[in-house]
Amino acid sequence: MKSNKWQFNIADYQAWVKNALWFTAPVILIYLVSVMSVVTEPGHTMKLADFAVSEMTKTAIVVWILNRAIDFFRRYQSGK
Repeated sequence: MKSNKWQFNIADYQAWVKNALWFTAPVILIYLVSVMSVVTEPGHTMKLADFAVSEMTKTAIVVWILNRAIDFFRRYQSGK
C-alpha cells in the first residue's frame, strides 16, 4: 500500500504497533531483572515495595516512549 507524505495509513499503523510490541520486551526484561535482584537477596522477606519500578526501569520506559514518538513521526513524514 502506498502512503502519501504527511499521512499515516493503516499499513504504517500496523508496522508501528508491531515495532512497539517488539521494543517493549527489553523494558519488561529490565523490570523483571530489577525485581529479581531485590527478591533473591539472602534473608529477604517479600513486600509489595519489591515490585516498585526502579530508576533504571523508569529510564528505559522514557527511552521507549521517545523511540515510539520518533518512529511515529518518521513514518508520518515519509511517503512510501
